[in-house]
Amino acid sequence: MGPGAGLVSRTASHPGRRKQMKADLPSDRRPPSPASPVAPYPGPGLAWYVTFLLTCAYMLSFVDRQILNLLVEPIRKDLAISDTQISLLQGFAFVATYILFSIPLGRLVDTGRRTFLIAGGITFWSLATAACGLTRSFGGLFAARACVGIGEATLTPAAWSLIADHYPPDKRATPISVFLMGPYLGAGMALILGGQVMGMLSEVEAVALPLLGDVRPWQLTFILVAAPGLVFALLMMLVPEPARKGLLPDAPRSRPVGLREIGTFICSRGRIYAALLLGVPCLIVILYGLQAWVPTYLVRVHGMSLSAAGLGYGTIALVAGSAGVLLGPVVGRKLKARGYVDYHLRLPVACAALLSPPNARLCLG
Repeated sequence: MGPGAGLVSRTASHPGRRKQMKADLPSDRRPPSPASPVAPYPGPGLAWYVTFLLTCAYMLSFVDRQILNLLVEPIRKDLAISDTQISLLQGFAFVATYILFSIPLGRLVDTGRRTFLIAGGITFWSLATAACGLTRSFGGLFAARACVGIGEATLTPAAWSLIADHYPPDKRATPISVFLMGPYLGAGMALILGGQVMGMLSEVEAVALPLLGDVRPWQLTFILVAAPGLVFALLMMLVPEPARKGLLPDAPRSRPVGLREIGTFICSRGRIYAALLLGVPCLIVILYGLQAWVPTYLVRVHGMSLSAAGLGYGTIALVAGSAGVLLGPVVGRKLKARGYVDYHLRLPVACAALLSPPNARLCLG
């Protein structure tokens, strides 16, 4: 029996001693722990199907969000409300709940089944949009719009997470660009389809619906645009939940990050976060302000019908917005190839600057 045999037999008979010896070894001499298997990414067919559903859901969310902008005049007349109250419906009612529920719903994305969360959100905001068409008061419409904001707060955090778990990092640019077409498709379709519905019913005082009674054309428009969401909610429920990627092998479940740590992280990078938290809201004010009031401006100032205003402005939003999303990555890659490592900052700043001249001209008449 060799000199090491006694050591082996002694350590074998004392498991605790063997663990202690292993712990005493330097880290570079310890045996490597077995690697945790990493789940493969889903196939391209399923990945693109999920991308299609998410893009359609994003499009529908903007249809339900933006359809109110086309219906300002008939709503204002039927409910006898002011432009200020209309602005509260367009902005505060939706945005307040959207912001309030985004963080807790984002937490659910980290722990729950994301496909079910999205399906529930689509169902909730679709029913809330239909409720907009059933109300006959400012308060009821305000509450329904607030519920639309709650439902739509589920989509984007869960969608980003699902896309990341369906594509490897070097394959994500194209599906992300496709997904980002959703808002422009939705905003355009809301104006185009909503305008056509209002045009067809322009001579109709009310429409009789089973169980609902008589509804105004603007109320029927809300109900019609809400219906497709229920179909896509069902389709999303049938999507299998993918394995989560990007987690460290053998890592214990991470503890929740506290607000103090988040604040410290943001303050340590104060310049970039200050620019983002001030600049992006200013840009959003311009974009959403245009979307909210340009259709009404075309009707009031230029005497256009709702159908003509919706078709014209909706087509511009759909085509130009989608083209911008698709061309952005192409231009970004060219800038990166020329050595502009900060292209992801230069490009949005340049695009934002291009908004100033036409908006100034529009405001000045």
